[in-house]
Amino acid sequence: MQSKFAPEPLIAPALPSGSATAYEQLREWLLSGRLAGGSVIQERRLASLLGVSRTPIREALQRLEGEGFLVRQDRFLRVVEVTVAEVMEILAVRQSLEGDAVRAACGRMPRALLDEIRARIVA
Repeated sequence: MQSKFAPEPLIAPALPSGSATAYEQLREWLLSGRLAGGSVIQERRLASLLGVSRTPIREALQRLEGEGFLVRQDRFLRVVEVTVAEVMEILAVRQSLEGDAVRAACGRMPRALLDEIRARIVA
């Protein structure tokens, strides 16, 4: 199953300046819910709101679609809807991964540093 919200790529492909600005703003709107799940994306409207031509919007939308934020349905591009069940599944996986990461990190830390961290938590 493809992730609905891919993590921010470590090395993002270079976008022209207008496209990068459009991408950042649209990504923020998606994450904040300003562009709600299920909404149909309208290139012209977004271009008008951001004060850019449709080309940077189109490039930004292609990148967001590739990252799983948007899905193409027929001729339309829609914001992916995330259900409560999917959020709960994501949180369960994250909880498991974070626990594993802490155990792995603690196994590599000097004992003195672990004692110092434990003292700060207890204090």
